[in-house]
Amino acid sequence: MKQSSLFVVLMFALILACAGGKDSGDGAGEGESDGSGSVNAPAAITDQPTIGGAVIGLDGVVILQNNGGYDLSVTADGPYVFDMKPKKGDAYAVTVKYQSQGNYCCVNNGNGAVGDSAVTNVNVYSLRKVYPHDGMANLNFGNSISISGGTVVAGAEWGEGVNSHPGLAYVFVKDGSAWTQEARLAASDGTNANRFGCSVSLDGDTVIVGANCDSAKGTASGAAYVFKRSGTSWTQEAKLVASDGAIGNFFGGSVSLSGDIAIIGAYRNNAKGDSSGAAYVFRRTSSGWTQEAKLVASDGAANDYFGLSVSVNGAIIVVGATGDDDKGSGSGSAYVFTYANKAWTQEAKLTASDGVAGASFGRSVTVSGDTALVGADNMDSWKGAAYAFRRSFNKTTNKYAWRQEAKLVASDGASGNYTGDYLGWSVSLSGNMAVVGSYHCDTRAEASGAAYLFRRYTDKSGNTLKWVQKAKLSASDGAAYDYFGIDVSISGETIAMGSLFNNTRGSKSGAAYILNSTTPSSLGANIRSMLGRRTTLFIAIGAGVLAIGIIGAVAVIRRRRKSA
Repeated sequence: MKQSSLFVVLMFALILACAGGKDSGDGAGEGESDGSGSVNAPAAITDQPTIGGAVIGLDGVVILQNNGGYDLSVTADGPYVFDMKPKKGDAYAVTVKYQSQGNYCCVNNGNGAVGDSAVTNVNVYSLRKVYPHDGMANLNFGNSISISGGTVVAGAEWGEGVNSHPGLAYVFVKDGSAWTQEARLAASDGTNANRFGCSVSLDGDTVIVGANCDSAKGTASGAAYVFKRSGTSWTQEAKLVASDGAIGNFFGGSVSLSGDIAIIGAYRNNAKGDSSGAAYVFRRTSSGWTQEAKLVASDGAANDYFGLSVSVNGAIIVVGATGDDDKGSGSGSAYVFTYANKAWTQEAKLTASDGVAGASFGRSVTVSGDTALVGADNMDSWKGAAYAFRRSFNKTTNKYAWRQEAKLVASDGASGNYTGDYLGWSVSLSGNMAVVGSYHCDTRAEASGAAYLFRRYTDKSGNTLKWVQKAKLSASDGAAYDYFGIDVSISGETIAMGSLFNNTRGSKSGAAYILNSTTPSSLGANIRSMLGRRTTLFIAIGAGVLAIGIIGAVAVIRRRRKSA
């Protein structure tokens, strides 16, 4: 074998021995959660218990401290272990002693007691913080947020624009591990208190921004604005209004974008009674944007607030109606519409299996593929919840059907009117990952807020096994009434979260926080983890056999004999 070929085989064997790549939801690979919050780093080859976990999203240095006296410096993503020898029953309390500028770290599962085995679930998530160059008091930046790939847009509904407080939206793009401001968006005809930026949705190079108090068709009839990016420049492409818009409809209070389709809610529309609500579908063609349909609930009634939340993904639209009364006054519901034969038709009505009066099911909605997630922020005495539904084809009825597959709740949720967490005020979904906002959670201080990351685990056929909480995210500089998590958005493994009352640039100026990845780099993390556990890398060549590995994982390659 030539030396160059041997080197290639050697490196390939090393990768086989060390790597534990990410999976697509069917179980847990090395370096990621198994559903319990632990990171499956290779086990230490020792009888001595250890304390550790993983650092995720780090750019720079974080110094972790255990029990106020044991320090550990971490300089890269991946599993870590404190260099100490705890005994069974010993208490641990892991905190962040120092973090490089630009990192906003939160510790999950930081307190506990050592058991018989290693503690591996003390995970540290490092967030990035962004805010506008011209941030000011009462801007409310981050009241709405949306992410698509390496771009984030956030609304600032009280921003200074063409006139006094018409609202603004800001665009940020990823630059390495940092995020930089690319644009400041304003309505071409903005006027005072239009609330431009009350809702935003981004898909690729197009963003739609709601302005639910615009007066194009009467006071607070509402509008939505579409902007398109070319290079690094954004220009207004269209202003959308309802064909039958009227005073007080609040068209644009919710928006969602998927390719060339936009759905815009008008929850105070009177289509089926006072404030029964409606949602409007617009489509972009070569000739521009045109209204394609007006959606209303088949059983709509006064004060249903249909359209308070909306989401579109391809040919599926979900619309929330928090005032629906199927399971008691204000129990709420969500409606699914699908597109076929050039028409949008109602396919299903979703309600919580344990729905009760006042739950506000439908406060937030999101759809990704065949899965919908619906928030119910007042559920369980204001503790809040989110419900996952999945679509499948029923061969008996020859139709698609939706079924509830999980109720997502926070592991540490709190209840109580004015003191509850309101989990489910905002939701976002990307494949098997879901993020749920809990803006009233007392993580750092009263109502500082949080966002919870959940993951769906499936079998090899894609059938759901379980949804589990993977992380609780919060800002290390969080303060009382920041309302972190007031809106959330996820794209792939990147999460953006609004904090509209953060005081970075003045009282209630607002901020947004971004987690660049939900898992550490698998290959590098596993190598660092194993070497950090004093394991041994070995290479052996002899008798036509190449063996290479790290204790606990060995790859063996035999030389193929040439035929005689």
